[in-house]
Amino acid sequence: MASTRIAFIGDLHYPRETGRLVQLVNTVKPHILVFNGDFLDTPTEKSLAKFTKLLKRFRAEGILFTLGNHEHYLSRNKLRKHWSSLDQARRVADTLESEGYLVLDYSEGYSTGDVFIAGNVGWYDYTLGPEEYSESDYENCNPFKVGLGDLYQCEFKHQYHKCPEWWRRDCLYINLPYPHKEYVKKNIDRLNRQLENHKDEIGIVVYHHAPRKELLDHSLSLEEQFDYAYAGSTKLDQPIRKHGNVKLVAYGHLHNKTPRRVTVIQGVTYVNTYPFHRREPGVLVLNVDHRSGRMDLSFIRI
Repeated sequence: MASTRIAFIGDLHYPRETGRLVQLVNTVKPHILVFNGDFLDTPTEKSLAKFTKLLKRFRAEGILFTLGNHEHYLSRNKLRKHWSSLDQARRVADTLESEGYLVLDYSEGYSTGDVFIAGNVGWYDYTLGPEEYSESDYENCNPFKVGLGDLYQCEFKHQYHKCPEWWRRDCLYINLPYPHKEYVKKNIDRLNRQLENHKDEIGIVVYHHAPRKELLDHSLSLEEQFDYAYAGSTKLDQPIRKHGNVKLVAYGHLHNKTPRRVTVIQGVTYVNTYPFHRREPGVLVLNVDHRSGRMDLSFIRI
């Protein structure tokens, strides 16, 4: 195979309408299809079963995943039973793996030709958030000293879309067994292990969360930028810079809160894979020529 064609879809949030998306991806005829996180909106057994049926409609030689924060979300019942979000994420991955799909978070990565794909969820540690807010503000998921009890009441009694936009849902649905910054470190270590044995291949890193501040839209108000604390971590870029063979980083999670769909920083291309981007809506397609190492990006409009 002289080249590899890879299609990326971030933040699908199934059961969003997907008929047009399936048609577009199949028209592209990718060798590899990558979902980099938040492919589910709510990771219930029912929604996951329906999603795996949807996957059978995509035509690709391989389908890969990284998990997102939504795949870590816990239902109220699981929260009452003191589940860990890591148990929830592992259950989602187990279901996908049982269907023959590869979840990068729990694998050694994926090689095809001279291309190596590595990645994981990434996660956040508040380092992308404005310095004007305190760590306790970020741990509380709001800067107004509103307690979690009030957030629960708003979410469960009045529905999320009726709640004020000054809080982050992760405080209600995420339950990690250790601090967020430790989860970031564990994911960085995983990525380093994946990349370590593939230094001679063209490296592609797939994260869900964003690895650099330059990828965020800083024209927004300070209050709107509060949410950036949960966008990712500056530390996620460390393994990318450590391994000089990494040429492209695919990330999601930001949806439209990024000034550019494609950003090149010191020889590495960073691409927002959200398919419904406000400036360049469409599915990201990457074509890698194995002989020259050339990488061509295109967006197939939705």
